Amino acid sequence: MDLYEQEKRVAEYYATIGRVIRSTWRIRGTGELLQTFAEQIGLHFGWNTAAILLKRNHFLHLNTFYSQKELHYVDESINLDDIKGAANKDQVPSQKATIADVVTDALKLQKAVQNEGKLHSFPVLNNSAETVHSFQRLHWLAIPLTNRDEIIGVLLIGRADEAFDSCEIGIIHDLAEHVALAIDNVTLYEENEQLVLEEERRRLARDLHDSVNQKLFSLSLVSQGLRMRVDKDNSVAQEGLLEIGGLAQEALAEMKSLIWGLRPEEDHRTVAELLKDYAGKLGLSMNMKRGENMRFSPRIEEALWRIGQEALNNVKKHAGVEHVEFEIINEQDKVRMKIADKGRGFKLSAPTFGTLGLIGMRERVRQLNGSLEIASEEDRGTVIEVKLPLQGGDKRGW
Repeated sequence: MDLYEQEKRVAEYYATIGRVIRSTWRIRGTGELLQTFAEQIGLHFGWNTAAILLKRNHFLHLNTFYSQKELHYVDESINLDDIKGAANKDQVPSQKATIADVVTDALKLQKAVQNEGKLHSFPVLNNSAETVHSFQRLHWLAIPLTNRDEIIGVLLIGRADEAFDSCEIGIIHDLAEHVALAIDNVTLYEENEQLVLEEERRRLARDLHDSVNQKLFSLSLVSQGLRMRVDKDNSVAQEGLLEIGGLAQEALAEMKSLIWGLRPEEDHRTVAELLKDYAGKLGLSMNMKRGENMRFSPRIEEALWRIGQEALNNVKKHAGVEHVEFEIINEQDKVRMKIADKGRGFKLSAPTFGTLGLIGMRERVRQLNGSLEIASEEDRGTVIEVKLPLQGGDKRGW
């Protein structure tokens, strides 16, 4: 390739990078940003596979990637502390260990790494690629994403025709810098949004504690005092005051749970982790099927958290069991959360159906244009499934 052709090729690369970057300017959610980058990089450059993997603590997460001319949605992660040895074509990773490959080597060496063959860290990428290039081995290029001297992830690209030359690697490295900067900008925006939300939570928690909580406590004391003054032979009054006191105590317990739920978690745990902790406080055990590491925008997480709380409260109060099944799934354009128990269940036509906190659940779902489905049979248990659309800034998905 002569000098003119080389310069023309470089100019085309940078023009393509410009188009990719411009497509992300107005995005305010991490999930949507990663999806857009993966799709636009794959489309504009014509590469077989493109993905951005984010590093969170000791884990590397993959939630979406571009392949076969479309986006794919997954929930995959690896523990970086479990990386064993160097990549070996003949090795098979154990259940706990992950064999090093181009992705993990890029993180360890903190530089661009390319290789030919299969990925051990995220096999789902191999499966997708092989359906298109069954007779060709993919050439993988992994470039660490760095922000403020800290590695935050990996840009991964795969193509079947040829390896990446040094000129291409240099240009793609520039693309990786733009990707890292865009991720940082969106992260700062989301953190600011979260700070505003947390301050409002603190204010509301204080107000509830100082007003409603104190009044309920006073009501409980008054009912006890009146019972001591009312003639013990007056069974109607005694039973009525006893019921008032009991309801006040129940309301106090629920208010404490609500106030606890309103207090922001300083470690920014996921919805699944928060609900598992909340279930434990209620004396329930929760089996996490899928989605423990999934993240979304603050308003989506807030809705899932509140709906999940109410569902768990219902299990505790009405189901008569101590175990629940839970999962969150990131589907192409929506998030789906399911909470199920094998308890008493109830008739959907029963008068109490609308009093189990379900009205509040439906209202939260309605505000986000989602759907709430409830399936229940007496002595067969209850399943609550929530679907919320992911649009714009809601598409964090990591």
